[in-house]
Amino acid sequence: MKLMDETERDQSLPMVEINALRMEGMALYERCMTESSTAPFERFLERHLVEIPPPVALLNEISDDLFQRLQTLRQSQFELRDRLLYVARNEFQVELGEAFPLRDLERFGYFGQQSLNEHLMRSLGAAERATLIASIEEARQAALKLDSQRAITERLYEGVMDWATALHVVTVRGQWRTSHEPIVQNVWSATL
Repeated sequence: MKLMDETERDQSLPMVEINALRMEGMALYERCMTESSTAPFERFLERHLVEIPPPVALLNEISDDLFQRLQTLRQSQFELRDRLLYVARNEFQVELGEAFPLRDLERFGYFGQQSLNEHLMRSLGAAERATLIASIEEARQAALKLDSQRAITERLYEGVMDWATALHVVTVRGQWRTSHEPIVQNVWSATL
């Protein structure tokens, strides 16, 4: 069984079809975000991986889309943190940067409020404290949702990239073997 290279695959699977399948895959990605499950996308991927030749070009297109989505989610996490710090600093004169360090951006939604409440109790009145804590809780809930979406997207992206890389390697090895077999045999026999 000889695998085609990506150029041959592109000729056997028109770009229009690749785009239609990519759009189907990304619609399933959106479903994964809604259901908080990778299963719909994984079934789609499995269905296409068994094709001969496998759709390497499709995997590349989907991985590009997933990478962009991953970057967007990371940017949203940063903006959420940044917005909260801005509101705390400008409306309540409270610096929360130490409570929400940038290096722990992915853990933003999982912080404990006990140490934060002690800090806020000393510098704010009861009404201001309640308002700021409500803002923090709202941001925390949004951060948890973003983190869940980021984790799902990251898992799907890594899976697609693993398959694309593996199929590239198989394709290249197969082509190298068929195009260089006489050379390899001559070199090997000359060393014996």
